[in-house]
Amino acid sequence: MKRLLTILALVLIALSVLVWRMPASALRLFMPPEAVWLVQLHRIDGTLWRGSALVSVTAVPPALPLTWSCRPQLSPLGVRCELGDAVAGSVVLNAVTSEVVAERLSTTLPLRVTAGAQVVAQSPRVVADVVAATLARDRLVVKGNLRGQDAAYRLGNADIALGEVSLDCAPSTTAADGSVCTLANRGGSARIDGRLQLAPRAVTGSVELTPAGGVTQRFGF
Repeated sequence: MKRLLTILALVLIALSVLVWRMPASALRLFMPPEAVWLVQLHRIDGTLWRGSALVSVTAVPPALPLTWSCRPQLSPLGVRCELGDAVAGSVVLNAVTSEVVAERLSTTLPLRVTAGAQVVAQSPRVVADVVAATLARDRLVVKGNLRGQDAAYRLGNADIALGEVSLDCAPSTTAADGSVCTLANRGGSARIDGRLQLAPRAVTGSVELTPAGGVTQRFGF
């Protein structure tokens, strides 16, 4: 019996060391497939518990440097990470429900939105503040906002000044699995208004762009 207990203790110690030294690339194992569709990690270095990477959002360059310091937690079972460098905040990876829950995320960055190889919108300084967000297989709930300064939109060969553009997102009141975002601006030579619906695998909605003295352009997606 004593020998069996000794063997079990050695096995537990070996597993603990293995988990503690797990490479940072194992972080992908805790991410639901929906997160991989939206967010990509590059140049991952370090361990699962303390590491660094470049993080990018689909079709929205540039990639940002990110560091994390993680610890296991029992309730809910999973991993809790404190983020640093270009992105501040905390993220919980729930091993039971395969959810990613983020709190108090903030970052400031230049932003370019692309369609294929063409830049269709840009801002030299965007401030992002996410109070809370939950990403799961069947749910994407976001509460937060983006503020872009000196924003511009490319229409044909011309850049149309939009001034300050805001995107405010909140959980949907009609669909428990999604969020609704309102797009607006102030200043600039044109008016932009829009409403977006965020779902785990798609973003749908419509945007209206009205140049000064021009005809309103409507875009649906």
